[in-house]
Amino acid sequence: MAKRLSTKEDYTTLLEKYDTFLFDCDGVLWNGDKPVEGVIDVLKMLRAKNKSVIFVSNNASKSRVQYITKFDKLGIQAEVDEVVGSAYAAAVYISSVLKFAPTDKVYVIGMAGLEAELASEGVSYLGGTSPSDNTLEPFVLTSFLPEKDPNVKAVLCGLDMSINYTKLCKAFQYLMEGEDKCKFLATNTDGTYPIEGGLLPGSGTLSASLAFALGRNPLSIGKPGKTMMDCIKAKHDFDPAKTIMIGDRLDTDIMFGKNGGVSTLLVLTGTFSTFLRANPSPSWIERKLTSLCSSPPWTYSTPAFLKWYSSQLTIHSNNHTSIRGYFGTYGLMGTSPETPDTPCHRATVPASLRQNNHVVYETPVFPYDHGPGA
Repeated sequence: MAKRLSTKEDYTTLLEKYDTFLFDCDGVLWNGDKPVEGVIDVLKMLRAKNKSVIFVSNNASKSRVQYITKFDKLGIQAEVDEVVGSAYAAAVYISSVLKFAPTDKVYVIGMAGLEAELASEGVSYLGGTSPSDNTLEPFVLTSFLPEKDPNVKAVLCGLDMSINYTKLCKAFQYLMEGEDKCKFLATNTDGTYPIEGGLLPGSGTLSASLAFALGRNPLSIGKPGKTMMDCIKAKHDFDPAKTIMIGDRLDTDIMFGKNGGVSTLLVLTGTFSTFLRANPSPSWIERKLTSLCSSPPWTYSTPAFLKWYSSQLTIHSNNHTSIRGYFGTYGLMGTSPETPDTPCHRATVPASLRQNNHVVYETPVFPYDHGPGA
């Protein structure tokens, strides 16, 4: 069951228990080109306590060097060897696991950052940012077949903001050779991509079109797959029992931590929609990272006030068997303790869901904190 960080002792325990902190980037450290409030102070505090910090991103549009440029721009301290992106992990997988020969090539659906990581691992590629592939001209199969490169041994799909029909058609033709001759790889299969102001379709939507046409799915290198964690372990020495993954997505970040055998902390500063359709329950939940720097400025009252977001969370309700709340966009939502007389519906908690004075919800729930700092 997930534990909500709510007391000074909870924060102290978390900081004492873990030596290595794995951070997702988009939605956790920043949204678009703006850092999440308080994250710089949190990272400084962790480094001051001699904690290891590793940044783990599924965003394959940037190389590690490009990521450092963004970190610097936002005033966040980071070194190249502390950054592990899905583009880098994919390049390492191709060079070290698939062991491509110098003549083997990858057809890329992706951007310059992905190409840079492939080049850094000595992997030859085509497609990607090539002018001949970035065209709106109609794709002519009979013109392409004579020039089809027989050395293409894999198609790698990442985020591509210049995606077009020509790239999809070429990738499809290579993959039609079969998995034995041409591997189908994806940097990640994220459905969405968080930016300032909202969400955009993620790289998973690009590989999905090919998967539908082919009738088979790609091997996803990034989160939540174990391949990404293996890549991190190959570069960093850490004890999984003393390691925690911090992210904003249940279906990628939290599942990634669980698949890799480390603890997890869910923060609510990024992608919220995945809470409603994802299954894994995190080890810990916190509204935002800045709370790690000090004890929480708010207090809690009973019965617990809920927001239907996370999953299988035990809510302490001090013998209360009902919850005051109103049904909002995402389900049962508590009224503010400052306005307890606000008219609301009453939801009765079945006795079968009460255990030792606790209320256990099998449906997705999340304790929503009202009051100062909420």
